[in-house]
Amino acid sequence: MAVSHRSRYGHLFSKGKCAVAFHGHTTMRGKPPASRSVTAMPHPENRPPYQVSPDLPRLLVAEIIEQGMRIKISCDNCHHETVWTRAYMERRLRKQLGLTVVRLAARLRCGGCRSEYVHISRG
Repeated sequence: MAVSHRSRYGHLFSKGKCAVAFHGHTTMRGKPPASRSVTAMPHPENRPPYQVSPDLPRLLVAEIIEQGMRIKISCDNCHHETVWTRAYMERRLRKQLGLTVVRLAARLRCGGCRSEYVHISRG
């Protein structure tokens, strides 16, 4: 038995359409063709949303602060960059001292566009 889905206004969704919810309103849009390539922003199925440089993943936040390292975070989407200094990390990451950089990276978003596609490296 096929399940039919309806919008909040009672319209049936067809196979060639997908529902898009935006600020409480449901609209119908055609699905993008599979052959179209989108290069503006990487998709989650292609890679994880964050990338950590190979020398950082196993380090704890506390170890980074002890060593006095600076961390550079750059965005793939809007190319915004920020550098976290030792003083900034001591002040802002007091409760996350036991996290590894990979665990911290999963929580990060760009300060400019709020994208989760960020690169983390030594700054």
